[in-house]
Amino acid sequence: MNANLGQTLQLEASAPKKPSLMKKPIVRAALTIALLGALIFFGQWIYHRSTHVYEIDARLRSTLYIVSSELPGRLESFPLDEGMTVNEGQMVAKLDSTRAELLLSELSLELQKLDAQIEEMETSKQVLQHQLESRMQSAGANVDAAGASVKEAELSKKQAEDELRRTVSLAAQKLVSQRQLEQAQTAAKQAAENLNVVRAKATSSSAALSESRANAAEVDVLEKQIQRLRVNRESIQVQRERQASEVKKHTITSPVTGVVDQTFVNEGEYVAPGQRFALVHDSRDVWINANIKETEVQKIRQGQPVIITVDAYPGRTFSGKVLLVGSAATSQFALIPSPNPSGNFTKITQRIPVKISVEQQDGLLKPGMMVEVDIDVSNR
Repeated sequence: MNANLGQTLQLEASAPKKPSLMKKPIVRAALTIALLGALIFFGQWIYHRSTHVYEIDARLRSTLYIVSSELPGRLESFPLDEGMTVNEGQMVAKLDSTRAELLLSELSLELQKLDAQIEEMETSKQVLQHQLESRMQSAGANVDAAGASVKEAELSKKQAEDELRRTVSLAAQKLVSQRQLEQAQTAAKQAAENLNVVRAKATSSSAALSESRANAAEVDVLEKQIQRLRVNRESIQVQRERQASEVKKHTITSPVTGVVDQTFVNEGEYVAPGQRFALVHDSRDVWINANIKETEVQKIRQGQPVIITVDAYPGRTFSGKVLLVGSAATSQFALIPSPNPSGNFTKITQRIPVKISVEQQDGLLKPGMMVEVDIDVSNR
């Protein structure tokens, strides 16, 4: 009996168990949820692909500014290092300006001498002009007074001569005495002599006035000399301004506020005009150059929003907008063309450059960094 009982237990243990009725709905629900999740994910992926253009062939760009000199010379100072931040107008290099500053000093000294000469001659001209004006005024007054005296003396002479003729006629008639006749003759003689004296004074006054007028030419001579000095001064002033500009060119300043990317020279070197000293980029002015497949570019419009991720900052996103869609494929600008002499042809999808703005944040974005762009093209 015990043997039969053992066989029965062995058969029950080896018999297959029937699946639990409680487990079938759970599996079905899990499969259903997984399928729905997959469908939702696939649907979202399809929707995103239809409303977004995603590209990894993108790089940060910025305008590069060349620091150079217009003049040749020895580089006296060059305080730049790669990675240094500089401000617009900041001195970034200086050439030896000893000879240029010496010539500027000589021209400045020459200007000072000319200014002193002009001032001295202006003073002399004013003094002489004042003296001549006083002399001419006095001489003119003397001429006027002498003219009046001559007229008065001429009238006195005529009256004396008339009185003498009348007295002579009366003396012939024995109507006046001999003494009266002599008095009339003396008066006529004195009147004639007085007229000669007055006329001589008038002639002298006229001569003095003519001399004063002739001396006025001295003022004109001084004025011409002053004008020549002024012309010379203007010429020296132009030379000095030009030389001051040359001296200023020996100090090279940064054309923009930005970061030094690369340096090419060292202090003490002799540099040539136009030689590059350094490259500087404006860290505030950065953008993205994305090469979009030609099959996608028709979806892109100016102003479309862009989400940007940067390889250097995983998990962080930046915002931007489409600025410009290129008018030619990047292959058109290749330095070395790709001829096809064999006749074999493989069609390759070309790429169109698209310029995208990006908001700089604390100088994190640097030119040359690789980025990924996700352009929202739903609003076309």
